[in-house]
Amino acid sequence: RRTKLREEARFEQIIDVLKNNIDQLETPNVTYGKYSQESKTSAIAIFGDVHYGIKTDNVLNYYDTQVSKDKINNWCNKVIKYCTKDNVNTLHLALTGDFVSGLIHCGLRCQQEEDVITQSIEISEIISEQIVKLKSAVPNLKVYGVYGNHARAVAQKSENLNSENFERMIYEFIKVRTGVLS
Repeated sequence: RRTKLREEARFEQIIDVLKNNIDQLETPNVTYGKYSQESKTSAIAIFGDVHYGIKTDNVLNYYDTQVSKDKINNWCNKVIKYCTKDNVNTLHLALTGDFVSGLIHCGLRCQQEEDVITQSIEISEIISEQIVKLKSAVPNLKVYGVYGNHARAVAQKSENLNSENFERMIYEFIKVRTGVLS
């Protein structure tokens, strides 16, 4: 019981620091796009497996944080395009985890351009910005999230605790920054 209380107190302290830093960020401006009040159309968009922070350059692929940002932005623009075309009134956004490259394999750690903390902070803001864009295009946005395996704080799967996952902090950041996340 004491260990659980200590763990919750540490997480609450991290969240307090996070909230203080978020308060210093510029507030995004949200305006809704064109849609019909009578529309009852719903849609679902799935977002995950970004692996932000990894850098790959080989004969098959090039991927880094800038490519990641571009792909995320393109994805969001396509979602908005389809929501507008189909007059979507409610968008269900499923965040499926693996937003960061993480610590789970030594090989991944060697390929990273940024440490996992920086990855977590940057992808949190990137996702928050995309959510704000989606909120401006669709009147009702519902966001749901699950943890992936790449954000584990411990490399060993058998030693993993869900409470020690960087995506827990990412989701808290998104919730504070955007006001959404179920």
